[in-house]
Amino acid sequence: YNFSLDHNFNQTNYDEISTTFKVNNLVANFDYIEENNFIGDNNYLNAGLKIEIDPSNSLNFKTRKNYKTNITEFYNLQYLYENDCLRAGIEFNKSFYSDKDLEPENTLLFTLTIIPFGKINTPSLSGL
Repeated sequence: YNFSLDHNFNQTNYDEISTTFKVNNLVANFDYIEENNFIGDNNYLNAGLKIEIDPSNSLNFKTRKNYKTNITEFYNLQYLYENDCLRAGIEFNKSFYSDKDLEPENTLLFTLTIIPFGKINTPSLSGL
């Protein structure tokens, strides 16, 4: 649990409650975030699910629901391969917007990281 109080200790400006469940090769995490006063005026629920296929391969899913606007903000789906010196992944992201002038966006991203040196990303492929 994380929180931030105002200077009089009367109201909370930020509250975050997090929990993680792990059963065998399945890991689920949930975060509820509430922003008030000077920090913002939003309520979010972040959810994530990770399936560890084996020690080198995993499948991850993340999403966020905004309760103030009552919309799902994004979905992220990622396959990740990892060993001692290399990390490679492919990621699909779908972002939603509450603004009627902005269209939802789909992106596909390939990531390659050589562990001792750095990270290389492909340009995101939008409009899928």
